[in-house]
Amino acid sequence: MSSKVAPPLRAGAPPAMAFLLCAGAALCLFGQAARAGGAVLQQRCARCHDGDGTGRSSRDNFSEIPNFRSHKWQTSRSDAQLLVSILDGKGTHMPAYRGKVSDAEARQLVSTIRALDPTPMPTTARAVADESSDDFERRFRQLQEELNELKKQFRELSARRREP
Repeated sequence: MSSKVAPPLRAGAPPAMAFLLCAGAALCLFGQAARAGGAVLQQRCARCHDGDGTGRSSRDNFSEIPNFRSHKWQTSRSDAQLLVSILDGKGTHMPAYRGKVSDAEARQLVSTIRALDPTPMPTTARAVADESSDDFERRFRQLQEELNELKKQFRELSARRREP
């Protein structure tokens, strides 16, 4: 990958030129992130979800495998739900990748999966979804903490029962 640097702007250059340069740089960075997420998708997910995200080749064995290219499926999941599925797995067929991919890679995967939507959500709708996504993440963390506390209490009670 070559790293070309744009020439500095002359004094008095139109603001539109500065905007275009910034927008171009942002698109370039987004493209790099999408390629990185796509590489992780190919490496970790394509075996079941196929390289195109449809999951067509695995559907005979796993009827519940999602089609990431379905707008209906895309709108039925928040980014937080996708992230939890990637990191913690889902059911018996979707393995957990926590510890196998970094949080940044998992978030890139979410972005890559979102990019497969044939009819992407408008920015305002995505902002609303992200807000509910934050609620989901907060509630999920709270439930995990409660579950851990209940497991601890269970272990303590089980240990007491064994004592003579």
